[in-house]
Amino acid sequence: MLPRAVSIVGIIGALIATTGAANPASGSLDPGFGVGGKVMTDMFGGPDEGNAAVVQGGTVLVAGYAAPPQSGSGDFALARYNRDGGLDTSFGTQGKVRTDFLSGSDGAAGVATQLDGHIVVAGTAFPPSGSNPDFAVARYNRDGSLDKTFGNGGKVTTDIGAHDTASGLVVQRDGKIVVAGTNYIYPLNRYVALTRYNRDGSLDKTFGTGGKAVTPTAADTMEEATALILQADGRIVVAGTRVSRDGPNGFLLLRYNPDGSLDKTFGSEGKATAVPDGELHTLVAQRGKLVAAGVARLADHGGGDFALARFNPDGSLDKTFGSGGTVTTDLGGHSSDEANALVVQGDKVLAGGMTTDDTSFNFAVVRYNRDGTLDSGFGTGGKVTTDFAGSYDRTNALVWLPGGRLVAVGRVHKEYAGDIGLATYLTR
Repeated sequence: MLPRAVSIVGIIGALIATTGAANPASGSLDPGFGVGGKVMTDMFGGPDEGNAAVVQGGTVLVAGYAAPPQSGSGDFALARYNRDGGLDTSFGTQGKVRTDFLSGSDGAAGVATQLDGHIVVAGTAFPPSGSNPDFAVARYNRDGSLDKTFGNGGKVTTDIGAHDTASGLVVQRDGKIVVAGTNYIYPLNRYVALTRYNRDGSLDKTFGTGGKAVTPTAADTMEEATALILQADGRIVVAGTRVSRDGPNGFLLLRYNPDGSLDKTFGSEGKATAVPDGELHTLVAQRGKLVAAGVARLADHGGGDFALARFNPDGSLDKTFGSGGTVTTDLGGHSSDEANALVVQGDKVLAGGMTTDDTSFNFAVVRYNRDGTLDSGFGTGGKVTTDFAGSYDRTNALVWLPGGRLVAVGRVHKEYAGDIGLATYLTR
């Protein structure tokens, strides 16, 4: 017999609670990470932002921007987190690193690790005058100290011409580093630009022209780079936006041969486009195809929706995905939504970014099935939003931790200054 104090209803309730704890909903915050699945990190007292992330031996390494209080001059910023969301105190100073380049404002846009454990970070460095910035690359040892065998004391800056901003990097199997960004020549010329560096930080003269590759555009367009990936065959795919002087913007992909020349077998003479009046922010490879994501601008209220496009290996749109190869997702009413990051989960793809209503911006993550439909098994109808109790939160990067834990990295607003923010979700 059961004790009088124990009812059948109580036993059933306990079993349900136990089962729920063992099988949490896909898209729920991971209670074992930070505080309720969220972490906020103030770097050095001023505005901070996490722009890129990579997993290194089970830790999450975040790269971005940090500035001291009352200063408009920021620096490269790195922070490394343990699996529970706590800062890895063996890295830098209590888990944090700040690097200045030219005494102006610097910011990191991409991070990668090399096979020997070195950390490579790329971004943009401004001189004190605030004009004509350059590509900037730094290499660090595993403990966060600068690798003095790279460039000048661990740092390299590259002038391509006028105003240069770097947006990402990849590391090749041979250890060479490819950086992509935009070469902006005032007032109306913007070109996709790549640089490649040898392992010691010197420009690789076998790539492009003297280590640099700047891609021409049509007379009535400008082109900007925002991300890049390295294919298994060594070819480089760059994502960006084509800006028309007389019409809407659109998604842009460019594919390069290993020597920095455009791969004319891809798209139209090396370039592929999609999603009129959109801006492309990120790119990922999925089983031989290319998935790109960003924002589709909406004429009715001036906001935007998540926008994805999937391309075949030849640069044509994959008509089995969404509507003719593209998908747009509204995260609610007249919100303004944009996707900034992508990761693959088998046949599914997850996009991270932000959504905003009349009062605040929040982290947003959406999961899509293979055909581009929303995955109803994730979050609410395929969508998850996370508020950090601030007014301006957004996801800039997504990475996987062991056990199917998805980490969203970005910026959270706190007391009129940003902090690096992380949210970790359970997925299945």
